[in-house]
Amino acid sequence: MDELVGSCVHCAHDVYCRAGFLNGILLDNKKILCFNCKDLLVEAELVGGATMDYLRKTYPFSDLQKFTHKSSG
Repeated sequence: MDELVGSCVHCAHDVYCRAGFLNGILLDNKKILCFNCKDLLVEAELVGGATMDYLRKTYPFSDLQKFTHKSSG
């Protein structure tokens, strides 16, 4: 069963909970980032940091940093 839980803070597409799993990431500010946008942001991090710096200032998503900085460190 699909349940609409909100819209992506970045692209405004509907985000659903499917079979008990959120099809996105809940951000610190309680907004949702869909997996498609998360993937684009991760790719932007790999291509160039300027895009990610802008997006980090615009959309606080410290949860996403777990995915983008796995290999750091």
